[in-house]
Amino acid sequence: MQDHTFIRILATAEQLIDAVDSMMLSELEKKGITDISPCCWDIFAYLYGKGTCTVSDLAEATSRAKPTTSLIVKSLVKKGYLERHECEKDSRVHYLALTERGKSLQPVFELIAKRLCCAGRCGLGAAELKALDSLLTRSLECVTKPRPKRGRPPKARDEGNCPGE
Repeated sequence: MQDHTFIRILATAEQLIDAVDSMMLSELEKKGITDISPCCWDIFAYLYGKGTCTVSDLAEATSRAKPTTSLIVKSLVKKGYLERHECEKDSRVHYLALTERGKSLQPVFELIAKRLCCAGRCGLGAAELKALDSLLTRSLECVTKPRPKRGRPPKARDEGNCPGE
């Protein structure tokens, strides 16, 4: 019989993400913010830290495809949270920045982050959280590695093994 531990881990991770999304939506609604999806959280967080960036920078930082990031950015621009600025040196390049409306949400996002950190730790200590982060990162790397092209000899991933096993 096959061990389904990894499948259970994926299911639990999905449930955790759903719970976090619900918590974020609830907190945003309490503050009267109903036009932002939890999927935008990392975009705001990145821009709070960086100030400005390109769509490509944002796509890479949030591990999203550029077209997906572009759609989210377009929506946030339309809602007045982000603005685009043309690069003076190269008109093909556009920089993104938070508007005053977007900046005004930073205390709300920080409060949500604080509540998530308290709730999300679930009694785990710093060492356990670090180990969990490391294990999830390794699993993600294993799952997202490109498969070799046909005709090449199989690598460890194709045999069901991940690096570090």
